[in-house]
Amino acid sequence: MAMILDRLFSSKTRVKILTALLAEPEREYYMRELARSTEEVIGSVQRELGNLEELNLVVSQRRANARFFRVNRRHYLYPELKSMIAKTAKAGGSFASKRSDNGP
Repeated sequence: MAMILDRLFSSKTRVKILTALLAEPEREYYMRELARSTEEVIGSVQRELGNLEELNLVVSQRRANARFFRVNRRHYLYPELKSMIAKTAKAGGSFASKRSDNGP
């Protein structure tokens, strides 16, 4: 369990992507849309989506020439992650900015 948490929160880009996906769990995003909403470069978003897919926290589906991503609501950590993101938003900030302010 500790290993998955280390992998989850080791990247500010990954946290931003998770925050966007968990804010609207029923929604699917394509990669460029996530890059725009997180204000991260496409290469970083692509790498982090791959990492999140390896952890099975994100699932993707290819349609036509695009690949769409959404959070995996069946993952055992989904309820906890959603709760953490919601609590952080209520506290007046993003999880990513809190993480970077308080160290690794």
